[in-house]
Amino acid sequence: MIRAKVHNWSGIAALGGFLAGLTLLIASGIGVEIQSEWLLDSFSLSLAERSVLLGALVGAFLSGYLADKIGRRKTLIGIAALFLFGAIGTTVSSELYVFTISRFIGGFAAGAVTVVSPIYLAEISPVGSRGKTSATFQINFLGGMSTALFLIEILAGIGEFQWRIQLGTMLFPSLVFCGLVAKLPETPRWLFLERDDEEAVRTILEEIDPETIEDAISDYDLFQQYARFERTRNHQKSKSAILGIGLVIIFIIFHQVFILLGYFLHQEIVKVVQVGLQDPGYFLTVISLFIVFAGLFIGRTINDKYGRQKLVRLGAGMALACSVGMLLFSLTEDSAFSIATYLVFQGFTFGLAFSLYTVFWGVIIEMYPHSYEGQKLSAVMTLFWGIPVFWIVLVEEFELVFSSTISFAALLVFTGLLLLYAVFLMPETSGMSLEEL
Repeated sequence: MIRAKVHNWSGIAALGGFLAGLTLLIASGIGVEIQSEWLLDSFSLSLAERSVLLGALVGAFLSGYLADKIGRRKTLIGIAALFLFGAIGTTVSSELYVFTISRFIGGFAAGAVTVVSPIYLAEISPVGSRGKTSATFQINFLGGMSTALFLIEILAGIGEFQWRIQLGTMLFPSLVFCGLVAKLPETPRWLFLERDDEEAVRTILEEIDPETIEDAISDYDLFQQYARFERTRNHQKSKSAILGIGLVIIFIIFHQVFILLGYFLHQEIVKVVQVGLQDPGYFLTVISLFIVFAGLFIGRTINDKYGRQKLVRLGAGMALACSVGMLLFSLTEDSAFSIATYLVFQGFTFGLAFSLYTVFWGVIIEMYPHSYEGQKLSAVMTLFWGIPVFWIVLVEEFELVFSSTISFAALLVFTGLLLLYAVFLMPETSGMSLEEL
């Protein structure tokens, strides 16, 4: 059971995920307005729109180093300030360069928080509830994206200053995050391994789980000795370290491919189904979001007890069965089958939501070797942001078009590979301290 203070701390840290998701999508659809505002050519418009993703790449790459040097807490405070600065700059910008730089700064904060918040959540949580705590970040991240889409919809058509009001919605949550994040304590793991402050460590561990203080300090001490020994070997990578990095990279690729392909296919399916139902698509999208969040909350509840590996196996198996059905349905033009495809797609989405999406952020930290070294994790997490950039270049800049059937076939292949990964390669990480892992 999560103690009240730990629950509050994890909620505050996870709020960074909400801001990251909100920052990413809140500027969707404002291209025409800013192009008209500053008479932009296609290159300038593309740069202004993509600056948030470029910032996220840089933020993810650099934030781990800062988190190691000055601490998780101070880094999160800096990230919160950047979120607020970026929100203010984009809202009141009178020049294109101010807008672009501000979006870059907001993106930097979004990329940075996807590295630092999961580390903070993993290090501040009791072993038995680390999965539940880490899943909170994913719920907030997708919650921020969903909120952005909702705000864009309700603000549509309000007038000349719609895009500024749209971007201005980031101000309040950014201000709240700034106020709350200052109340967070530093993680005991960082204090012991980087500052050797046992007194402060004991004070925080007393709030987290007083019954495991001595065990935790013993684990920290042993891990510190191991880390020092390893550094004397000229940073040579052991086979286990290389394997751990490889498993994390594969896991990130799975997550991003399913998110991007799933989004594309959802849009295509909804276009077909809404014609038959004479529905504008809002209702279908709301159902899809409900399915995703239902899966996330169920997965959050059971993943510490059931185990990360077993959960991914179960979810991948369910998603694989649904992928076969969707591929078969996609081969017919019958409208009844398009509705069936939509329903089966919800089963696919639910299967991944309660498994892969739920455990993602926690497993990244747990599988990565030497996870206290944030700068090394940053290098890998840059891939998390690099894949969407690559997708945008392919789909939007080069106008690469995928048919639904090919996309469903790709989904089937990747789902099968995920199941094989979960059965043969993915280690079970629940129930063990980060030092044991």
